[in-house]
Amino acid sequence: MQNIRESFEKISPYYDRIMRTVDYVRWIKYIETLFFIKGRKPKKILDIACGTGSPTLLLRQRGYDIVGFDIARGMIIEFRKKQQESGTLIPSFVGDVRDIPLQSESFDAVISIFDSLNNLHSRKELLKAFYEVRRVLRKPGAFVFDLNTKYVLEKQWDNKIRVEKNDDSVSIWESSFKNNISTLKLTIFIKDKNGQYTRLDNTFKERGYNRKEVETALKTAGFSRVESFEHLTFNAPQKDAWRITYLAQT
Repeated sequence: MQNIRESFEKISPYYDRIMRTVDYVRWIKYIETLFFIKGRKPKKILDIACGTGSPTLLLRQRGYDIVGFDIARGMIIEFRKKQQESGTLIPSFVGDVRDIPLQSESFDAVISIFDSLNNLHSRKELLKAFYEVRRVLRKPGAFVFDLNTKYVLEKQWDNKIRVEKNDDSVSIWESSFKNNISTLKLTIFIKDKNGQYTRLDNTFKERGYNRKEVETALKTAGFSRVESFEHLTFNAPQKDAWRITYLAQT
């Protein structure tokens, strides 16, 4: 996981600028609706790979007792800056989902959003993460997370280049796909207060998983019921789904 940690360390000061168009409010409301329709009323939630904490803060504002962690220290530093600015205190720490340093059966729900678990590059790593999530969940408990599909990584992202421009940044996204791994070469130009640009080059890798192997791994890890949905809907995923949200219950 060293390369993953280093990649997100480098991008952490600029992450929110690049992801400013992400609708976290809609995402959190969707997760809350999943909890509601499944009869879950979690009080204490663990946010895995919380990044700079935008969704974590939203959940706290909505009344949940929440804890967040991320593998990149830089992300947690940015998250804590947000807490200071908002006057909110949320427990947060640097940690690895494959070895969560928390007591067993200490959370009602666990979430992980924005394809964070695609950064686990083998079935063995993914299964280890699922075992750890199952361990920290109470009964009844719920685990909600999303993954980019192998379809989107291979069929939509492979050999693609796109450019995004904002008021204070320009980013170039170049993707390729080989052996179930999507490699993103990301070049960012960040404008400073003097109008000068700083260049940052970074590489990210995501493993593509199909729905069956994810559901099988969840059941192997001890989840009693596993459901999957086309992202932000309550419909079964189609073969050409780009992102799938999973709901695993204890």
